[in-house]
Amino acid sequence: MSKSHIDEKTVKYVNSQLRRLFRYSSAYKDCKARCRVDKELYRCEGCKALINKNGKDDRVEYEGEVALPEKMYVDHIEPFVPLAGWDSNLVWARLAIERMFLCAEGLQYLCHTCHKKKTTEENRIRRLYREQRKKNI
Repeated sequence: MSKSHIDEKTVKYVNSQLRRLFRYSSAYKDCKARCRVDKELYRCEGCKALINKNGKDDRVEYEGEVALPEKMYVDHIEPFVPLAGWDSNLVWARLAIERMFLCAEGLQYLCHTCHKKKTTEENRIRRLYREQRKKNI
């Protein structure tokens, strides 16, 4: 029996396809519905700002509050890619599917600003893990 090896290009491709499929899941839709205030208006679960998801610079008010024109992202509360990286290529596919397709409680709907802050911090931690692994080799 031959050993399986999944190269980085394959991993990235499968991840992107999983993300595309994820947008059709009930958890994804439930997360968005949980934050919906009105047509095209959503509440960011990070900063609690009212967001005009339409993204146009039109001034939109809802009950006296001005909605910010920003993109919104359904985000995994626990990062999809583990901060320490994947342990093994052999278990990667199963773990990727399990981590991607969570229930709605494992997801949050974030404005662009909050999502960028969270992603930047997660990437900083991942870099530290990679640097530490390189030192230990």
